[in-house]
Amino acid sequence: ITCMLRSMDTTILQLAVALLHMVIAVPRYPLYAIDSGRTDLNETDYQVISTNFSYIQGSYTSDQLQQFKKANPTFGPVWYINSMTADARDVEIAGRLYAAFYVTGTLAVGVQASETTLSILPIPGSSPLKRSTTSGNFTTAAGYVTFVRIGSEIAKILDVTRNGTQLTVMRGFAETTPRAYDKGERIFVPVYNSEGFPGGKGPIKYTLDPQQELAVNRLINHTLTAVENGYAGSWFDLFSNHQYNGVDIGGKRLKATWNFKTNAYYVKDGILEANKQRLSAVWTATKKKLGYYPVIIANNMAGDYFPENGDCKQLLETTSSFKPLDGYCLEQFSGMEQNSDPYESGCDPSQLEFRWEPVDQWLKHLQIVMDAAQNNLAAFPMVAQAGCKSVKLETIGALRDKFEMYAYASYLLAVESPSGPTRLGIPAFYQQNGTRYAYVHPRYTWNIGVPRVTVKPSNVMDYQQHGHLSFIRHFTGGLVVVNPHNKTDTLLQLNSSYLNPAEEMTVSTITADAQTGYILLLYPTSKYPTKLINQSTNETSQASPND
Repeated sequence: ITCMLRSMDTTILQLAVALLHMVIAVPRYPLYAIDSGRTDLNETDYQVISTNFSYIQGSYTSDQLQQFKKANPTFGPVWYINSMTADARDVEIAGRLYAAFYVTGTLAVGVQASETTLSILPIPGSSPLKRSTTSGNFTTAAGYVTFVRIGSEIAKILDVTRNGTQLTVMRGFAETTPRAYDKGERIFVPVYNSEGFPGGKGPIKYTLDPQQELAVNRLINHTLTAVENGYAGSWFDLFSNHQYNGVDIGGKRLKATWNFKTNAYYVKDGILEANKQRLSAVWTATKKKLGYYPVIIANNMAGDYFPENGDCKQLLETTSSFKPLDGYCLEQFSGMEQNSDPYESGCDPSQLEFRWEPVDQWLKHLQIVMDAAQNNLAAFPMVAQAGCKSVKLETIGALRDKFEMYAYASYLLAVESPSGPTRLGIPAFYQQNGTRYAYVHPRYTWNIGVPRVTVKPSNVMDYQQHGHLSFIRHFTGGLVVVNPHNKTDTLLQLNSSYLNPAEEMTVSTITADAQTGYILLLYPTSKYPTKLINQSTNETSQASPND
């Protein structure tokens, strides 16, 4: 290949690039994957996935997991669980006090333990309370149970009158003990998930209090079941320093939930500490049962990584008393799939739009991965979303190719050693003509080498070229160029000649299109082809090997 590159026409250059892809068969920087679709896997799928990815988050049968293990014994499928939300029946059977709660109001007058009428002073802005629609003790498809919490007592709501200020209730519900309460006693209502609340579109789901036993045991039991079924471990979703997607009884978004230990609303430090304790409990219990530690990856550190933003970095840092996550997903590293209404949770690809992240958010994510890579921490940026909406990326063809090149080039601006713990995440599958198949683009095998220059996250703008919009980072095997802006950056001088394998041409200058990334490779020799193509003008010129 080296000899061929010294002097060749376009046809031979294309052949050389193809041979290069064949010789270098695995990603140069480790990847992990998301599989949010449902499909039968064939032998090629198993080989592609287990060879090119360290981990994959997906839902598989025991037979499929055995096929992965057969293809690559060290490959790590992980099984999803929502760490902060549980189905109504699971919570109602285990104990309603395990749910997270918010304050809806206070008692307008005191009540005795035997009284079944509660007069309340609602907090302005709270959604009106709703009566239960079933006479039973548990929520079913036919009707739901609504309830309030007073102290440590649960009371089922039988009726709501006087514009929501008077409740008729069943006291001492769910095996709790009724008692007397004074005027001003807080009235709590469970926090629901945005996908399921009384009168909402889906089945009712409760948000969990992370300090409660149920929130801990669900993760332990799920992980043990995952390993028993053939997974390497678990993927804990919504594992951060705040509670995602919590809504009140009417579906209105909540900013926080109540911490009964501090008698105040949770702050970020409180939830982060609760999740650290949960993780430690999972490590202890699973190690005791299995004799080794399973794999645990979590989502989503979002923008809360640095200490000034919430310090989720702690979940990746080893201390004498804390074992961190094996990986921590940063969703929407470079873009996202979303509904026209960003709070809508539907996952139908036809109803989703795809967009690049704004420059300021892109920079923020870049700095997070830079810091993690430079501190040998297992940050796992996902190119876009890590849930069911990721299927959208499987369907957008050429746009995916452009976006994924942009995301990978952005990642290369931040990454350090290929042997480090960071991983870039991509969807494992493509869809075309009604077929869904596993595929990894050859760009990940291109031999870019290792970084020649590293700057601190606070100095990320040092990568931006003077007088230009684009960011450039030099590697031992080439360089990466990223233009995160929504306008073209013209005539970037590269000070040398490079192979652009995506376009199968050599370049010495480049015009960086809006929101586009480029990976340019050095030839494995000091001499270059005598014909150089200026990509900005598509002109061909003669050049000496020393230009």
